[in-house]
Amino acid sequence: MGDKAKKAIETRSISLDEVIAILSSNKPEELIGVEETAYFECRGVSYLTSFGEQSDIERHKFNLVKDVVSIANSGGGVICIGVKTLEKSNEKTEYITEIAPVPKDHIQMKSWEDILFGYSIPKFKRQWLKYGYSGTDKKVFWIKIADIRETAEYPVLVSLSKKYEEGVSTVKENFGLYFRDRSVNVPYSPEKLHTFIQAGFRGNDNGQARYLKSMLEAIDTKIDLLSKKVSKEDAKQIKLELREEIANYVIQKLDSSKGLFYLFAFPVKDAVIKEFWEQGDKSVYHLIKNTPHLRETGWDLRVAQSEYPYPNKNKWEITNGNRKLTSFDIRGRLFSAGSIDGFLNWGVRDYKTDEKHNIVNAFALTEYIDSFFQTLEVFKTVFDIKSDYEVEAGFLEAGSNTKLLFPPHIISIFHALTETIKQEKWDVDVRLEDDKHPSYFAGQLIQEIYVSGFGYVSHPDYPYLTKDDKGYKVNEALYIRQK
Repeated sequence: MGDKAKKAIETRSISLDEVIAILSSNKPEELIGVEETAYFECRGVSYLTSFGEQSDIERHKFNLVKDVVSIANSGGGVICIGVKTLEKSNEKTEYITEIAPVPKDHIQMKSWEDILFGYSIPKFKRQWLKYGYSGTDKKVFWIKIADIRETAEYPVLVSLSKKYEEGVSTVKENFGLYFRDRSVNVPYSPEKLHTFIQAGFRGNDNGQARYLKSMLEAIDTKIDLLSKKVSKEDAKQIKLELREEIANYVIQKLDSSKGLFYLFAFPVKDAVIKEFWEQGDKSVYHLIKNTPHLRETGWDLRVAQSEYPYPNKNKWEITNGNRKLTSFDIRGRLFSAGSIDGFLNWGVRDYKTDEKHNIVNAFALTEYIDSFFQTLEVFKTVFDIKSDYEVEAGFLEAGSNTKLLFPPHIISIFHALTETIKQEKWDVDVRLEDDKHPSYFAGQLIQEIYVSGFGYVSHPDYPYLTKDDKGYKVNEALYIRQK
């Protein structure tokens, strides 16, 4: 906002072509009285000239990016630096009152370009900008911004990779897809941004489009989390819908001819993983590639050395051919699924051949479940997630003739081959206050699967097994008598 005008100035709005013509003719004084518009931004001071606290610097960086990006997304335009403005009475519109050149060392176009590249997706290109001075003694500095809709595949999204106020969310002010509403920079609402992302980048489906779509969907998740709270009822519905979506996805992605077993960990409280897309030593990328395991050749979440994580929507995902899939998403949710054929039935033929039934190696299943809970514990610790978790596990497409095979060292308690499956889904709560070793929760789930899933409680051969609120108990007297 400039000084008060000393005398009445007749204000007017002119076209972008007229603005460019005045600047090209080196007669910036003819801009006096011209109003700011969606394509014309005026500044009395340069960008990044208030070098105070770090928070001030970050704020000025975002102001620069928002001005340029908003104009680019709205059809292109011009920014003039070195003019004073005044707001029109009863209107939110400013007009030029005076030409007031800024010091030459306040014009740092190279630094501004670097900031634009670092705070935008995709990175802003130099060819989208032209700049220079207008006036016989270089009075006004101007930046001409191209119409991004005509020269680029995608509009530009301002990045939330940095915040300028500790402990204060700046998502609404600094983050989003920006446009001009007259002379004001306005971001899309989270709902509009979600719709934009879902539109699929104007039908493009090349490699760059898929990668950017993954990044933007992750960004959309951050906006959604920071803009609203989810009720418990909504969280349950989200979990149900997400579980169904993932289930359908892995059935198509993996070999489900004999069925799959899955594990899904869902945080009770909203969680957003900071620096989710980084790939350093303490990143989600590194963890999903190097999950905890009991032994080098065990049944766990690891994949072949030749496989690498890849972004898929708002998550990192990794697969081992069509036998195993694991994913971590930006909201702190973990999912893993393995096929029965070729993974969870390894070793079955060493003990038992049964062509009539679909057999799962109980030892493989146990080790796989334990690996998942160990990974969840590392995930929570490394990324400082302060939330209880609900863990759901179950079989998909396995069929009613599925049985478990127990290895010889525990056949003294259970028969080698179980009854056919009676239940296909189980839940375990992992609570922060419990402070239990991850294998404790894995054991809870394994116990549920062994006993309720394959009929031991209801089966007449196992009267010594009873269930209470704390789990399953063995009546030793009945067990000894049974033997």
